[in-house]
Amino acid sequence: MSNTNGQAVPQGAATMPVTLVANEAVKDTKSVTAEQAQIAALQAQIATLRALAAKKQSLKFKLSETSSCISVYGLNRFPVSLRRSQWHRLIEAVPDLKAYMEKHAAEIELAEVKDAK
Repeated sequence: MSNTNGQAVPQGAATMPVTLVANEAVKDTKSVTAEQAQIAALQAQIATLRALAAKKQSLKFKLSETSSCISVYGLNRFPVSLRRSQWHRLIEAVPDLKAYMEKHAAEIELAEVKDAK
């Protein structure tokens, strides 16, 4: 048997390097496929987590049949429930609330950090 240069090569030596290269190529193909599968699984998990985060951040409104209150879900652990007249008063006070929040922004941010712990 001879190689590409026309030199004589022992019979077992010619096939061994080719076999090793072929095995390494198969291993590389399998590892790439496994990595692609892992990437796809991680991307699916990220999408699921983003959907959950968006769901938690969204506000939901519900009218209570028993107390005639409008409840807002998604602000805290428990809903915020007020009657219609209370919601109107709160909505009218929004400009004052915004000014108050701006005036005390540093204190509010400090309180938020403490709540996170």
